[in-house]
Amino acid sequence: MLKGLDVKYLKHFFQFAQPYRRTAWIGVAMLPLSIACSLLFPWLIIQVIDGYLSHGNIDGLLTPIFYLVAVLIASYIVDTTYAYNLRKTGQFTIADMRSVLVSRVLKLPRSYFDNTPIGITLSRLTSDLETIGDSFVQAVVGLVRDSLNTIALLIMMLVIDWKLTMVVLVVMPPVIYLTVYVRNRLRQMHQITRSALARGIGYLQEVLLGVKTVQLYRAEQEVETKYQSYTDEFLAAQMKVNKYDAILFAFISGVTSITIALMIWFGSGQVLEASLTLGVLIAFINTLEKVFIPIRDFTSQIASIQSSFAAF
Repeated sequence: MLKGLDVKYLKHFFQFAQPYRRTAWIGVAMLPLSIACSLLFPWLIIQVIDGYLSHGNIDGLLTPIFYLVAVLIASYIVDTTYAYNLRKTGQFTIADMRSVLVSRVLKLPRSYFDNTPIGITLSRLTSDLETIGDSFVQAVVGLVRDSLNTIALLIMMLVIDWKLTMVVLVVMPPVIYLTVYVRNRLRQMHQITRSALARGIGYLQEVLLGVKTVQLYRAEQEVETKYQSYTDEFLAAQMKVNKYDAILFAFISGVTSITIALMIWFGSGQVLEASLTLGVLIAFINTLEKVFIPIRDFTSQIASIQSSFAAF
């Protein structure tokens, strides 16, 4: 999924994050607890349905319900701690990157400023860094946690009932293939949008500084036409980004619905044959959403990460 250049960008980012590794490790330490909560919840659902509700037994039901509520509260606390610490690390890292870049720009030779519009440099120091902070950091925070949770849930599903799990796994290859394809297209489109935006800001900055000269030579129409070309290039690339993102999002939502229907059809037959309990079927349906929702969100996270890579 990551190209060599992407890995190089990640190494640069992690170098700046080194001073804040303690905060980062606090967040990373929450991952095993988050995975444990994700696994405990469907397991408790199976116990409640098969151990109590299926037999009409409500004696002692409050105990597993209490455990369910405790798992939900613990999951909330763990996920909040994870996200807070990693985002805090990311924001401190971006602040250091901004200071280093400003210091570097101030030491650049005059020839750089003679050949490069100030607006392009300003765009790199402001909007591009904000893109890295808002998109890259937040997307990676969710992507790592969701990926590990998905893998853990699939393993648990395989252990409980491998036949029912195969219904989920059979739809994975086309989803992965389409995700990889869209990822590559998004990277190309985001590079175009970042380039067009930077050139447009640079040109606009030059025009505003020399607006009296533009008006003196009555070049308003020429300036407007040229700036419109930058805007049209940015708009065309951004529309393609939205198209690919929407196609993948809708595709995965459709696959999720189809998989749930197949699981109900296949699982209900096993329940009638007494080879599968009702609690396991309900837990699988509940878990299926937890498997496919991260994959669905993965599409928007990919778009954010590709946007941030294009901003590096």
